[in-house]
Order: sequence, then C-alpha cells, then structure tokens
Amino acid sequence: MQDIQTISALKIITKQGLPPWMKGTVFPILENTLRRNEEVAIAVSSGVDSMALACAVLLRYQEKQFSCERIHIIHCNHQLRRQSEKEENYIKRFFQGLDVHVFRREKSLKSDEASLRKRRYACFEEVCKESKSAFLLVGHHLEDRIESSLMNAIRGSWLKGFLNMKTTQKHQFLSSAKIHRPLLDISKQELVDFCEQWNISYFEDETNLDTTTSQRNRIRKQILNPLKELWTPESNHFLESLQHIYREIEELDEEEEDTLRTIPTFPSWESEFAYQWNKNLSNVTEKELLKLRDRVGMYYNIRSTQIQEWLKRIKETQAGRKQLKNTYFFIQDKQLFILKAKKGFWKAFVEEEQTVTKLWTYTIAGVEIIISEERLLWVTLRFPKKGDFFAGKTRNRRCLNQKIPVFWRNFIPLAEKGGKIIHMRKIYK
Repeated sequence: MQDIQTISALKIITKQGLPPWMKGTVFPILENTLRRNEEVAIAVSSGVDSMALACAVLLRYQEKQFSCERIHIIHCNHQLRRQSEKEENYIKRFFQGLDVHVFRREKSLKSDEASLRKRRYACFEEVCKESKSAFLLVGHHLEDRIESSLMNAIRGSWLKGFLNMKTTQKHQFLSSAKIHRPLLDISKQELVDFCEQWNISYFEDETNLDTTTSQRNRIRKQILNPLKELWTPESNHFLESLQHIYREIEELDEEEEDTLRTIPTFPSWESEFAYQWNKNLSNVTEKELLKLRDRVGMYYNIRSTQIQEWLKRIKETQAGRKQLKNTYFFIQDKQLFILKAKKGFWKAFVEEEQTVTKLWTYTIAGVEIIISEERLLWVTLRFPKKGDFFAGKTRNRRCLNQKIPVFWRNFIPLAEKGGKIIHMRKIYK
C-alpha cells in the first residue's frame, strides 16, 4: 500500500496547516472510531462532503502515524449520470494505492431511489463484513441533517424524527458495522471552502437540482436555499442555533432507556428491520406509542383516531396482527414485535407443507431442514398451528421449557406423523 504522503493534495495541506473545523471538531470525533489496528470503511461518492471526509481521515491517520492499509474506500457507480464514469475514474486516481472498492450497477436493474439506496448499503455491508470494519464513515453534513429534520417534520414526526441523524448509530441495512458521521456539525460551505482552497476536485450531482426527483431536493431548493440568503459566514446564527438544538436533543435521547431489541429474521422475509418492544403493554400510553412510531421510522401522518384504536388493541389483545403502511405489528402473549418486511412474509409459514420421502435437505418457507433419521421418513413438515401438542405438552409450554423466544414459536419446523407431532427443531440463533 502507498504511503499517505504520496497523495499530493494532502501533502500541500499538511504543509500549510489544517482548517480549524477539521482539527477542532472532526478530529476529536474521529478519535473515538480510528484506532491503530482497527479497520474502517469510508463511503465516497466524489461529492464535496465525502471527499472532504476522506481527506480528514487520511490526514488524521498521517498525524497519528497509522497505517492507511486499514482504510477501505467504497464507491458505488449507479451508471445513471453522464459523469458517472468520470467520477469513478477520479476516485481510483485520487486514492490510488489505497484499498478502493468500486461497485457498478447493472443497467438492467431497478433505478428508483429506494432500490439504489438498498443496493448501495448492500455494497457497504459486503465491504464492512469482509474487512471487519466496525464503522462505516459517511459524509452527511449539517445541511443534510436539517433537510432530513424538515422532511420528517412534514411527515409528522416528533423529536426522535427531528433528530434523525446521530453521529454514531446502527442502520437497518448494516448488520456488521455502525454508521459514523463526523461532519454533522460542519456546514457544506466549510467543506466547499476546504476543497477549493486545497484544489481537491469534487463532482456536483446534477440530479440534486431537480425538484421533481425527490422531496429532499424540493426542501433544499424551496426552503433551505432561501434561508441561506438571510445569513452570512460572519453571522450564521441559524446554523449555530440548530447545532445547539441537535446537541440538546441527543442528550435527551441518550438518557432515554433503550426499549427496542433487534430480533433475527429469515432472508426470505426481505426485512429492513425487526424489533421486540420491551414494554408492559397494559400500561402503554399514547405518547409512548407515538415515540415508537418515530423510532421505527414511520414518519408519515397517522390520524389521532388511528393511534387511539391501535392503543386500545395493544392493551386488550393477547395475540394479533396489524399493518400500518408497510410496517407490521405482531402481538403474542402480550408482547409486541415490529417488522418492516416483504408483504405477507408470514403466509408461507401458515400454508406450506411437505412430505418427507427420502433422507434429504428440504426447503419449506425458505427454511432449510436436513432430514437424516429414518424415523422421520413419510412425516409431514409444517409450522405450528393452534392446538399442537408435543411430548404431552402444548407447543407453547414445550417452547417455554426450551427457552425459545415468544416470537419464534410460530416459526419452528414440526414433523407430524399419524396426526401427532414427533419432532420439533430449533432454528433461531
């Protein structure tokens, strides 16, 4: 791997001195994530924010005398813009000698915003998992955060939605790393000034100017940009006020007990997230329910009558299912589980059955079941139904004895023969 000093742009910066925001704000934040012998991944689009972020990390490595072999640059080329090839080639040249991963989207695949985002994070997950990076660094800056806050406020969020981006947090599409945003307190203009002062080239995404492509673009052009005309670099009280507001909200958020626990899922569910809500449902309040709505990202308007109906059902129901938009809520034994997954993902577990005719590996509802015992020949493989008994106990009692979590009790493969359950198999982690 090349030494960091061979990147000419960075050699110039270190000779002339670092910008105050980098040394005073970003470096202390990076201190918590950059360790001498730990891997770190950086998402670099070629925009001004990610280029400035990557330079800050490299400069910090130089200052700490760390080996840059542990830095992993990730660039996703969706092949949608005229300048996509130029951006990819620029990234390869600028970071030549470093560990650069470039992913190119096949032009036949979907190109809507949601599909691109999901594919982009799949690429991030692949690199983070392979490199064993604990953090994925992204270049979200202060204006990005403000835009997200305004978007979520329009959708009907509370403080949790207004906060939206944290410096470090888990992401629903990343299981092997946390998202880290060192630039959240830095304005875009500071990043532009830094890159232009030190001749670090960057690319503007022309689609960001098109208000027809996304609500974020409309907010940027019609709300945030007009606001910018009211402030100057010398008197930027608006941004300073929001910085303080975000810090205060983060402090409140850190004090709040974490009541969401991640639960495992099957790949066939195509889930974005799956949680168990650690709350006594009998005492849940409307305010707590609204906080839960924000925490799972349901930033759209839900009528107060819907919330009240939902609250009543949660308090009174022992078991049931409800769908709000594309998020599912399951109640089992007075416990609430929240999943965002493929439509009707649970139906296969109710409907699918298979007869075992030989010793083989069978797949039912996306679950692989290895049959290696002759006593299981000619059994019917299925999933639990109401009234099932096994070894003289109800299915729930048997699961309880085996310490199988409540949510998974409906997704345990059973072997039925002659109307009796003769085998149950644990499949959860």
